[in-house]
Amino acid sequence: MTSVERVEALDGVSLEPPPGSAFAAFDLADVADGPAVTPGLWDLFYSGAVNCISGEPGLGKSWICVAAALEVLRRGGSVIVVDFEDSPRTWAQRLRALGADAAELVNLLYIRGAGAPTEADLSWLARLAGVAPDTLVVIDSMAEAMAAAGLDENLAGDVTSWHQRVARPVADAGATVVVVDHVTKDAHARGRWARGSGAKLAAVTGAAFSFDIAEPFSRDRSGLGQFAISKDRRGAVGAVGETAANVRFDVAGGSLVRVEVIPLTPHAHGEPPPGPSRLHQGVLVEGRL
Repeated sequence: MTSVERVEALDGVSLEPPPGSAFAAFDLADVADGPAVTPGLWDLFYSGAVNCISGEPGLGKSWICVAAALEVLRRGGSVIVVDFEDSPRTWAQRLRALGADAAELVNLLYIRGAGAPTEADLSWLARLAGVAPDTLVVIDSMAEAMAAAGLDENLAGDVTSWHQRVARPVADAGATVVVVDHVTKDAHARGRWARGSGAKLAAVTGAAFSFDIAEPFSRDRSGLGQFAISKDRRGAVGAVGETAANVRFDVAGGSLVRVEVIPLTPHAHGEPPPGPSRLHQGVLVEGRL
């Protein structure tokens, strides 16, 4: 059937969904020639998409999010933190430890999650996420966020519902969404996704990473972590199972003062595969002692 015949066969049926419809129709010819979709934050996380970091508790996932927030703020972007696990004091102290000053925190909004968000809450969050063109939204963590909403992370339907109501609208507003999640205690029983339903991985529209520690760090010792790719929906980060980046945690004077994210895989920017010197060319967020 030709395009003309198809239009004639419609017999007066509009190609636009009816008012109030849950559907949205697009002409793909209008978007096919747009720019290539590439990860914008550390060559790892996609804007306009839901990304995920999963790993065991206490490995440094939240520190990475703090460093990501400061990176976005220093390049002139905005940050929204929706925190169900910790406190504003912790975030403030960690930002200070990495060298943030008061002026750099003006465009950061910290939201303490407590209880089930209302539809008004979620609509407000999505509108906030769409105000600035370069916005990072951190949700820490998915397990606690789902529990607060009365949802079960082991049920695929609940996981899908949470993403559709909370994370996806924020990403659709244009923000880079990073969801922090946990893994099962038994390392041998883990899949590529966080603990709970496999629908968690399916719901990621950007990139998902498992984070692990190669060299443990503490207040007295620097360490090294690694991002392994669990999923790359848009194909610009790397293959599943590859190490996408190293993360260096540098300690001085009894506190963490530097987080260095070091991308390792080639990306869709026309760059050649990185040589050994790439290990020293990562994005640096450094504290001032």
